[in-house]
Amino acid sequence: MNRQPETSFYPELVVQRFVQVARPIMLRFMRVNSCISAARVTTLVMEQWGISSEVVAVRLVVQCANKQFAYTSGYTDEELRKMAPHAASITQTYRDTVKGWTGHLVVVAAGHLIDCTLDQAHSEEHHIWLTNGVFACELTGDNVDALRAGELGMRLVVDNDETQTLDDIEVRYMPLVDDSWRETEAWNEQELVFLAAMISRAMKGADA
Repeated sequence: MNRQPETSFYPELVVQRFVQVARPIMLRFMRVNSCISAARVTTLVMEQWGISSEVVAVRLVVQCANKQFAYTSGYTDEELRKMAPHAASITQTYRDTVKGWTGHLVVVAAGHLIDCTLDQAHSEEHHIWLTNGVFACELTGDNVDALRAGELGMRLVVDNDETQTLDDIEVRYMPLVDDSWRETEAWNEQELVFLAAMISRAMKGADA
């Protein structure tokens, strides 16, 4: 009989341990922009720890507050031209050039939004510094509703390795009505179960 991992840890601690260890392990087996595979692994890990989770498809905008560049995901060229009221502050956008599903996936689990591939927006050229790691933020009732029905925005303060200063990064998530990612090879790859098991084992050894 398969035995589930001990679930005496609070769900918040499970998320904390996932944040500590998951991303380096993921990057050994997937591209930095593999949000579909990363979301699938996240749900599998949460399931192994007895925590329910939900995958949410979103559009993504990441912008350094004092720069006019923005990373985007999930938008057509026409939609980018109509991005009021934010378009006035953006003079140039850049995005992933790899062909495939063009949106972005995040996971909601244990009262947190978990984004394993926010670091795909990292760009030295565009002065947006996001080092490899899992991004997780606590959700309240209000911003869960915002994520599903409107817009969820937040600000991050990150170290800029180039200037040795702190940058103010704005991240915006908007809902995307497109579940075609469920049919992709990235979502249905069987080997992801083993990757999730590796992460779960690493979580057991993480510092509390």
